[in-house]
Amino acid sequence: MANPPTKFGGGVEVFVRNLIFYIEEYGIKCEILTTDLKNPSTHQGYLEREVKINFIKNYGSLWGINPIFNILPFLKKNAQNFDIIHAHAYPYFSTMQAIIYSKIIGKPTILTLHGVGETYSSRDLPLKQKVQYFFKKYIFDRVFGKIVVSLADTVASVSKLDLKSIGKNFSAKRSHNNYWIPNGVEPNRFQENENYEKKYITFIGRLSRVKGFDLFIQIAEKITEIIPSIPVLIIGQGEFKDLLDEKQTILNITYYPRVPYEEMPDIYQQTKIFVNPSRFEGLPTTILEAMASQTPVIATNVGGVSEMITDGFNGYLYEPDNVEKAATLIISLLNNTDLQKKFILHSKELVQSKFSWKIIAQKYFKLYQKLYKRA
Repeated sequence: MANPPTKFGGGVEVFVRNLIFYIEEYGIKCEILTTDLKNPSTHQGYLEREVKINFIKNYGSLWGINPIFNILPFLKKNAQNFDIIHAHAYPYFSTMQAIIYSKIIGKPTILTLHGVGETYSSRDLPLKQKVQYFFKKYIFDRVFGKIVVSLADTVASVSKLDLKSIGKNFSAKRSHNNYWIPNGVEPNRFQENENYEKKYITFIGRLSRVKGFDLFIQIAEKITEIIPSIPVLIIGQGEFKDLLDEKQTILNITYYPRVPYEEMPDIYQQTKIFVNPSRFEGLPTTILEAMASQTPVIATNVGGVSEMITDGFNGYLYEPDNVEKAATLIISLLNNTDLQKKFILHSKELVQSKFSWKIIAQKYFKLYQKLYKRA
């Protein structure tokens, strides 16, 4: 079977694309409903399959991450033609509309959670972000989030921790029809390539507090004190771009605001150690991709990260904000090729046995079958 197409895409978008590509091997036909926030032309070649993508007019966004668009007219016209409605990420207004309307007309629904459990404090946030944090955690999640999570016929989560956090985060009682189905990766796409030199300490993600970009910069500074001019690779955009600019003269930084998804295997092949310093995560695909690329990983022990990495076995884990320990672990690993090989071997075995997209798609196919039979 051919590999899935790889152009463009953020986390949820890549997840949906790969799920559809692999689930169609089971005869499942899919249709996508999304916003026109991105120019529809950027989705050319999105699937390389005859999958209809419906673009709904976007009217803005909440905090720059939650598109505001009305899908009810589309659902009223088309929802009866679908056997199952599959919504992704609980905070989206489109997810809320889809779950509520499907419940009204009796269509079975799946809600996939892509990160729920809060793992960081709002104590050190600027006032504006503190207000946003408070609203999300104590109002949005416990009112709107509770409605969506409670009404969904089935909840699938990329992280086991998220399933355990449903009651705490949403004050919602769900004792059945909850499933752990993690993110996936296509191992064959991320094979080792000897044409590249592995040299970078790499960060990939939003340049934000949540993703711990400020902490990564501090880590890089401490490593540079021991290993001067060590190459640092940063990929992403966000509110901490100014911090990056400040450090360009101090650190040996290579920076790309964005890299097309089809070029990401080349990025990992140039990475000596991949660092995920996040304060909050679901189950990050970037870690799986690094592991599949035979690249050692050092990451914070947040969200579902410990479901992929066992400390000292196939990578290193450390607690958020512990910059000193992160730098020490990275330097230690750089100086220990035997340990690097151990982490690489165990990571490769884990990805192939638990996180391959063929395995993930099979789990969703069985879930679709259960829902369809109950409908």
